[in-house]
This record gives sequence, structure tokens and C-alpha cells, in this order.
Amino acid sequence: MARGLSFAIKPICVEKRYVKLYLDDESVLSLLSLSFGEEEDFLELVKSYITMRFKWDKWCAPAPMFVDWVRAMAKRPLFSKGALGLNYVIKL
Repeated sequence: MARGLSFAIKPICVEKRYVKLYLDDESVLSLLSLSFGEEEDFLELVKSYITMRFKWDKWCAPAPMFVDWVRAMAKRPLFSKGALGLNYVIKL
């Protein structure tokens, strides 16, 4: 569940599975403020990360957080329209 995580990323199909990644405010602001790195489409970065998560799970290896992984890969995300949305629930 995405309790407490404000941003939902468009579902990505990896290995015939649709996966939705959620990020907190601080992570998104960190990604938006990256001033260096090789520019790459944000959704392609998410797909690569999820592919690696599946591998790390098979190996029982610890997985870095998405933002840490993007920085380690020296990437700078380019955001396209509809790739990132707000995930807020209004309680009445």
C-alpha cells in the first residue's frame, strides 16, 4: 500500500507484470532538483529500476531506494506529461 506516499507513478509493465511505484514528497523534490547526470526518460528509469528490483529479490539482495539508485547511476530524469501524479485521498 502507498500510505503516506504522495506521488504515484504511471504503472509500468515489466516481465508481463504491471507495477506501480510510489514516492514521497522529498524523493520527488530530490529528483526534480538533480542538476547533473545523463538525461533519461523518467518512466524508462522506473522500468530499469523495477527490473533490477526483481533481480535483487531473486538474489535476496538488499535494494537501494529509487532516488539513491538514480543518483548512483548518474542519471537525470526527464518527466513527460502523465508520468507522475498525486496520490491524495480526501476523507469526508
